[in-house]
Amino acid sequence: MTAVTVKIPSFGPTVAPKYNRVPVKFSYLRDEDVETQTFQVLDKDLDIGTANLVLAQGKNEDTSEALPALVGLITKYMDNKDGTPVRWAPVELAAKKNEDPPVKRFRGPDGKLHEWSKAEDFLKSEKGSSRRRWLLLVEDDEVSVDVEALLKLMEFVVEVAGKDRTRA
Repeated sequence: MTAVTVKIPSFGPTVAPKYNRVPVKFSYLRDEDVETQTFQVLDKDLDIGTANLVLAQGKNEDTSEALPALVGLITKYMDNKDGTPVRWAPVELAAKKNEDPPVKRFRGPDGKLHEWSKAEDFLKSEKGSSRRRWLLLVEDDEVSVDVEALLKLMEFVVEVAGKDRTRA
């Protein structure tokens, strides 16, 4: 029997891109106090959703209905590797054989093994990636974000994403 070689079409990137990270400070109110965080914005290329939202703003269309989309688009440009990633959670690993007493461990977002007692350290807000901290911020009922500040942040994200940068 003769082996038949079938060429399977392949689509999408084959290498992960390397993005530059640009710091930005964002201030908001928590109760009556001003708080500021520094986030890392990635210089990803603009996607169609971002471009459409920018066009809508340019036409002076009402963006109040677009605020959830605006927050979602900003989220896509926040770095998710500069701290504990958004979807990371500790998962208990099996104890080593012949370990008495057995020690609970997990693999941290840093790729290393840690004792279970250290899991909470990775879940602290300040240890989160820019994306994780951003999502915690916008989902916090005690936080008030100025719409103008949000629009200015989006303009900054678009400016960063729109620059022609040479990827490392």
